[in-house]
Amino acid sequence: MRMIIYPALALFSYFLIGCGGSCPVSGGGGSEASQTVTPAASGQPMQFGIADSPEKIKPISAGTELPGATLVQPDGKPVEVSAMVKGQPTVVIVYRGGWCPYCNKHLSDVGRVEPELVKMGFKVVAVSPDTPDALQPTVQNDKLDYQLLSDRDMVFIRKLGLAFYLDPATLAKYEQYQIPLVTPPGATGPVLPVPAVVIVDSQGVVRYVHSDPDYKTRLDGDVLVAEAKKIAG
Repeated sequence: MRMIIYPALALFSYFLIGCGGSCPVSGGGGSEASQTVTPAASGQPMQFGIADSPEKIKPISAGTELPGATLVQPDGKPVEVSAMVKGQPTVVIVYRGGWCPYCNKHLSDVGRVEPELVKMGFKVVAVSPDTPDALQPTVQNDKLDYQLLSDRDMVFIRKLGLAFYLDPATLAKYEQYQIPLVTPPGATGPVLPVPAVVIVDSQGVVRYVHSDPDYKTRLDGDVLVAEAKKIAG
């Protein structure tokens, strides 16, 4: 059933968020707002690592060690983040879910440049709140060669400082279209991640972070390659 349900959800969300005839991936390299490498300023404390809105998130900063967490593979087997990045520079993509057309467009764009990243010695993984059994349909639909992982309780996503509560109007729309939202343990309502790209060196230290409160703005694959080259030396 998942193979049927998720494409349908993606179709619903396609019209919901006004994708129109296409879902372009933003260049993402031209403004400071979209090149987040330090925690965003906010006077509001985050409860359980969850911001009140995407504008108030406090993303992990460059120079910080990538936090530990247990993620789940499509086959249901757990994998530790520390083991995932051990001894190899890694590009970590955080996306909202396989139901989001902008996410699928971005995942495909990353797939386009993955061979260049692999040549430089990088591993590519993508993390979302999707259930483990929802990951494989996204891999197949987006024709991806890299690994997708589930962070259903959003422990890793919250540690990255990317989680936020949905506002009532958006929540009502998403529930109307039966988008599979998640209320993590300790949260007071459904939560989503701000999409992000985190580049980690072989020592597990974050070297580059891109996030943008506007989920339609994503890091272009060519910009990702350029930033990875700086880290690879």
